[in-house]
Amino acid sequence: MFERIFEPLREYKIWNWFRHCPVCRQSFPPMEWLCAHCLQKLKKNYLEPQNLMRMQSSFRHLRLIDWTQENDSFIRAVLMSLKGPRRSLFFQVLAQEFFMRVQYLPSLKRDHPLILIPCPSRDSLKDHGFFWAQALGEQFGLSVYQALSPLGSHVSQKTKKLSLRGDRKFLLKEDKQNLKNKNLIFVDDVVTSGATAKAAYLAFGKPESFMVWSIFWRRNFNQC
Repeated sequence: MFERIFEPLREYKIWNWFRHCPVCRQSFPPMEWLCAHCLQKLKKNYLEPQNLMRMQSSFRHLRLIDWTQENDSFIRAVLMSLKGPRRSLFFQVLAQEFFMRVQYLPSLKRDHPLILIPCPSRDSLKDHGFFWAQALGEQFGLSVYQALSPLGSHVSQKTKKLSLRGDRKFLLKEDKQNLKNKNLIFVDDVVTSGATAKAAYLAFGKPESFMVWSIFWRRNFNQC
């Protein structure tokens, strides 16, 4: 009986009218992920193609959005929304935006294959770094290699200060010969101090072709 009642609801997706924006919490049906207002606010933070690249230590870092003091509360709300079921669509949307901006950059030389290396999670569950790498792989048509694993115990980033994040180390699970003559792209959702990316860079043996792709670059301001 209940199946006969709810089947039309599923067919016409009437439940969309009961959903709410995971950022501002207001209802704007029908919607796929964010309400129109929050999506437009997010788009205003996208960097122009010529501003995507910056140098981090000895490697290049490409990011889509700068996380600054001005947009801090909004970006925090966006990240909190990833805990819900909409996270896959979030990464797909941003991977498409990222692709549109970087595909013609001279830094993406195709003389060697590009492979994506997601930042390894601190536990057995796949985290945002993996889902971001997966979405980028689908958008760019690239392979995703889980070539790194955490080495040793680490304090959660939520309880660390920026100055204490430099102790992270990774173990290389792949044979270096399998990665030879490949452009390695380390993928993480947020880059802050760059310590995590540097640990990956060292684990791979400081390759010249190493690059980092992230959604956010969180600038150093006093709200850690």
